[in-house]
Amino acid sequence: MESKDTNKKFRFTKRATIIATLALCACALAGLLFWHHWSRSIPKLKVSEMGAPTSIANLEIKIPSRKIKELRQIKTVPLYKYVLPDRNQLAALAKSLDCDISPARHGDYQCVKGTNKKGDTLSFLYEPKNGCWSWLNHTVQENTKGENLPSDQKCQKLAIKKLKELGIYQKRFNTLQIQPETDIGDRDQVITAAKTLTFYPEMDGEIIGGVSRIIVSIGDDGEIYEISKYYKDFVKAENKEVISVDTALEKVRHGDAAFTLGETVEHAVLTNAALTYWEDSGDIHARSYLRPVWIFEGKSLEVPAENAQFQAMVPALK
Repeated sequence: MESKDTNKKFRFTKRATIIATLALCACALAGLLFWHHWSRSIPKLKVSEMGAPTSIANLEIKIPSRKIKELRQIKTVPLYKYVLPDRNQLAALAKSLDCDISPARHGDYQCVKGTNKKGDTLSFLYEPKNGCWSWLNHTVQENTKGENLPSDQKCQKLAIKKLKELGIYQKRFNTLQIQPETDIGDRDQVITAAKTLTFYPEMDGEIIGGVSRIIVSIGDDGEIYEISKYYKDFVKAENKEVISVDTALEKVRHGDAAFTLGETVEHAVLTNAALTYWEDSGDIHARSYLRPVWIFEGKSLEVPAENAQFQAMVPALK
């Protein structure tokens, strides 16, 4: 590892898996949360009505009393405003990945192609209105067979080194999930052809939910063939008042939250709570702030999904 701090902080958590499930598809995320009536003031964050709301007949609260007491002390939180990256810096970054975005283009999504010295086919997809981008070496992706794949620890070191070279690595991305990419080998057996590393960011020890992440995929001989920056840069704007944890709990009781559950649940238990942030996808001019949210974790006690972990999310701003 490059430092004791890095080695200490990187970890995989069940909570990251749940958050990843919430945010697998950018389109679904854009539908999950949206802002209404844009104005110069901060627009309200609302939960969209995607089918019938979740109804929990019997909801038990088993969050430790010490935790609730701590959360009751929170009255305000910092608000962070998104900022677009400098286009010249983005063009230089794309060029370092053998792709040229210098010609003026229009549209929400812009894709350019390129080749490297080996003749590999490359692509660089970026979103001018939020600064997110994804680079892919199609040739390596298509041909990787999992030959001489590095260990997870080595993959982590390779990924961080490359992200630092590109200038997009930030220490707040200190929760890591490593996922094997499988394929069918020459003898029709399932093989691990590559490894995908997903770095999730934290704020004050809590994972930021939504689309915010960095993805790096590594193939044969440790060659990196995919890098995706799915986060927006931001600066601190001001402090804002938030609703209390008790008010948020009442909203959960009444189904006024975004759940990772079905429409009707007979019995569920809440075991943890936290105030964190949610990063939505889309244009920063329409979604201008990293938004504070109350996140509640629990488990459903339904027979078909015994001990199924879930989350409930409530917008935190007053």
